[in-house]
Amino acid sequence: MQEPKLLLLDEPTSNLDIRHQVYVSAFLKRLCDKSKTSVLMISHDLNLASKFADCVIVMGPPRVLYDIGTPQEVFTKEMIKDVYNVNCKVIDDDGSPHIILESVG
Repeated sequence: MQEPKLLLLDEPTSNLDIRHQVYVSAFLKRLCDKSKTSVLMISHDLNLASKFADCVIVMGPPRVLYDIGTPQEVFTKEMIKDVYNVNCKVIDDDGSPHIILESVG
């Protein structure tokens, strides 16, 4: 059996229901924790990433690489406003940031 050092995954949880998103993310987290394999995963679900990622990279305007760090360091309401141009609240959810969109319109 091969044991890769790095898995590159392009949105492996997109189009999955929430149960399977959590299942896949938890599986990948366990894989990283129990082996020497790292996972580089693209995701547009910031709340899911904040629960399972050790490190996140945010790409978007005003520069290609906006920020890199732990979810707690990177996922701020200022970042959401800068990159996505939406207002939000960021609350602590058992040590992970959780993004709640404010009313739009």
